[in-house]
Amino acid sequence: MLAAFERAAVLHAPIERHIRIADHAIELQISAPVLAERLWPAFAGLEVPAAEFPDLTISCWDANAAGVSAPRAPFSIREFLPNGTVRGHAEGRIRVTYDAWIRMITVYDRDRRHAWVCVADQGSVPKWFERAPFRTILRWWADDAALVPMHASAVARNGEAIVVAGASGSGKSTTGLACVAAGWEFIADDFCMITSGAEPTVHPVYCLAKIEPDALDRLPSLARFVVDPDSEQLVVNPASRLGQSARVRAVLLGRITASVSTSVTPIDTNTAFRTLVQASVLEGLGAGTQTLAALAALLRTVVCAQVELGSDPDRVVDMMQTVLDGLP
Repeated sequence: MLAAFERAAVLHAPIERHIRIADHAIELQISAPVLAERLWPAFAGLEVPAAEFPDLTISCWDANAAGVSAPRAPFSIREFLPNGTVRGHAEGRIRVTYDAWIRMITVYDRDRRHAWVCVADQGSVPKWFERAPFRTILRWWADDAALVPMHASAVARNGEAIVVAGASGSGKSTTGLACVAAGWEFIADDFCMITSGAEPTVHPVYCLAKIEPDALDRLPSLARFVVDPDSEQLVVNPASRLGQSARVRAVLLGRITASVSTSVTPIDTNTAFRTLVQASVLEGLGAGTQTLAALAALLRTVVCAQVELGSDPDRVVDMMQTVLDGLP
């Protein structure tokens, strides 16, 4: 993969950009101008000057545009599992996935802290990938960087954040964006990184969010943030409300109800842990031993609660503010 990318880079000089997640410098090298233009907006708000020694490098190329294919896999087709991972390479030093739909192979060398991504053709890369590029790589790398990847949204006020977690369809995005529309800072939608410890901190990973089209009927003030009105799920860029890393004060597990009102019920750490691990597995995030231990430690330091989310966004925002105000 390294040699193939270097050959592709001769034909198309990589567009290099640098971002920071938590205290870690990440270098993006994309040897495909069209693909770089599509993927960069997701990271634009995290751009920083180049670091001499990045903590992670992601090198990506378009096989069709460069005329350079990924190398032939050194294992048989029987080793490819239904979820895209490769038997024997889901953990350990070299990790591999292959997305047959996108026709994209991803390889990560955890010792080099270097990942390579080859797409057969940028035309096969779907729009949803633009909102959260390289998520598999970032999830793998998080375990090595002592970060907790979480399938969650996060918003903040005055440096204090609330994380809203749960499986797809549990109301994470709508809750977070309702708060953004009400003046809160946007930290993350659907995927975030958390540093555990005495004062756990949530960090932005992407600068874009998604929302269902009918949600604009209840949150019309978000219309000004919509950047892709033609997609199945509207892509939202709340750049003017993009926040910095913030201290996590509470983790809420969302659940949508038919009620208008919203209610909060405290839950114990073990219940929260089981729910979050299940959601992580269902969304394909996985979790290494180190990540699971860090997640358990995180939940012991914050308030955990189950939230029954009603249909009135104003009441949802009021609930979030009440939770924040009631914290010690």
